[in-house]
Amino acid sequence: MKKKKYTKNDFLRDRSKRIKQKNESLSKTMKSVKKLRESHGTQQIQYPEYEESFDYVDKLFPHSNVKDVILYKVTATSMDRCGFGHAGGFYDRFYKTVVFTSKKPKKIKGTVCAKLYADEVIVHELLHYCYFDQKKSSISTEINEAFAYGWSLGYLRKKGYTDEQIIEDNYLPFYFGQVKDEAVKIILIGEGITVSQYNSFSTYKKQKTMQRLDKKIFKKSKEMAVERARDIISIYSKKIEQGSISNSKENISRGRDFSILDLD
Repeated sequence: MKKKKYTKNDFLRDRSKRIKQKNESLSKTMKSVKKLRESHGTQQIQYPEYEESFDYVDKLFPHSNVKDVILYKVTATSMDRCGFGHAGGFYDRFYKTVVFTSKKPKKIKGTVCAKLYADEVIVHELLHYCYFDQKKSSISTEINEAFAYGWSLGYLRKKGYTDEQIIEDNYLPFYFGQVKDEAVKIILIGEGITVSQYNSFSTYKKQKTMQRLDKKIFKKSKEMAVERARDIISIYSKKIEQGSISNSKENISRGRDFSILDLD
């Protein structure tokens, strides 16, 4: 049977559908953020509270006026109820809002999860604010996160953390999620299973295969995530040595700063 030709009308229809889905998602997020800000127990935080966090970011990006940013301290319950799960914090571009939770960091043995304190979350999210304030050309999640994780390095080191602690407790969860699919493919191929073969498995067989290979996938994912995190530390260690970037209008190029991120 001849394959149907993909026409211009098909393209326009699919594009319209994607735009509609994106707008619906944005509208839903905006409502959730508004609800979170207005939730009972939410507190507004302004400089000089968490002074060290504000000062660190302000020194790096002195023209972003981070000290004028209002933070919203919310309960972990409110964060979960409004659809943001167990996130420690986030930056919302529409409202230009930094939100963080009051929950205490908790490390669960055998899992990959962050162990962050409120001041560290605030630094990370204020850096997201600076990323968009500088009108960076890419909205790639990976580039955006690399910017925030990378520039936060100096603050975390100043608190006395070693680079290995920073990777384990701060960077690892994000990069673990970024590399896991690739790690799965590598392990499957090592077991003599191609991606197409795996995709042809029944749901039951897929589950059994993943259960059997779970430890290998976890180990490989962690190794790859640690390597990715070390690359970020290497790049930003050099940047931090140079001190404040004074919010120059220089556009950070993908090739110079993120060539190690395999974005293509």
